[in-house]
Amino acid sequence: MGMRIWLAMVVALLVAAPAMAQSPQQVRRQAEASMVVTGHVDIAADGTLSGYVLDGRDDLPGYVVELVDRAAAGWRFEPVEVDGVPVVARAKMSLRMLARPLEDGGYEVSIGSGSFGDYSDTATDHVTHRQMSPPYYPHTMAGRGIQGTVYLLLKVGRDGRVEDVVAERVNLRSYASVREMERWRRAFTASSISKAREWEFNPPTTGDQVDDDYWVVRIPVEYGMSGQVASGPRWQQYVPGPELDPPAWLRAVPGAPRSDAQVAGRIEMVGRERRLLTPLQG
Repeated sequence: MGMRIWLAMVVALLVAAPAMAQSPQQVRRQAEASMVVTGHVDIAADGTLSGYVLDGRDDLPGYVVELVDRAAAGWRFEPVEVDGVPVVARAKMSLRMLARPLEDGGYEVSIGSGSFGDYSDTATDHVTHRQMSPPYYPHTMAGRGIQGTVYLLLKVGRDGRVEDVVAERVNLRSYASVREMERWRRAFTASSISKAREWEFNPPTTGDQVDDDYWVVRIPVEYGMSGQVASGPRWQQYVPGPELDPPAWLRAVPGAPRSDAQVAGRIEMVGRERRLLTPLQG
């Protein structure tokens, strides 16, 4: 299926979304489609990219693969050091692809944000989950099929309990008036924060951050209807939310980039990301 036809189907769904309280012109200006693609990068000792892998490359649209290939050719990372010695490293990669409609009926496809994390569910030098029961789906939202993702930032204490939690941003996959979408964001935020306060984690037991007073992790919480949450990369409706001012305990963490490319449910330890020194897309 050609790019214009494929994306036009997504935008058509946006215009036909329920509870639409804006003019077609306003929806047109907002209408975006997005997908998250994953893989990993191999970083040489000098920070250059020695190789990278896209998960499910053969199943992705060709124009997406070509765009990422071109962008990756220019990537350079901050060298990774162990005891002051540069080493080779591998990091998981998540990229949020965006498609914006143009006046001529075409689409501008770009890489909106990226995440290059160094994390594992079994790592001892990283915060890992102990108990993370899912939040409830607000009934009024579920009944109307309203979907979205809340990007939580959690301050984890030395006992593994959550000392504080904030919503960094809330992206939606449904359109309505600005006031209605803000109400949806508040409902998703309240639900996710309430449950996240009960979560428990395993603090690091090794590594250079083992003696920190606390750790900050980012965890996206996804609200989606059964059968409608993407099982793999595909274009979806995308209404990015505003980024909120970070709390003081996040500002104290050096090198804390913001990104909405992280895969939902995955724990990312803020400050442990592999820092990209060059533009994500040249």
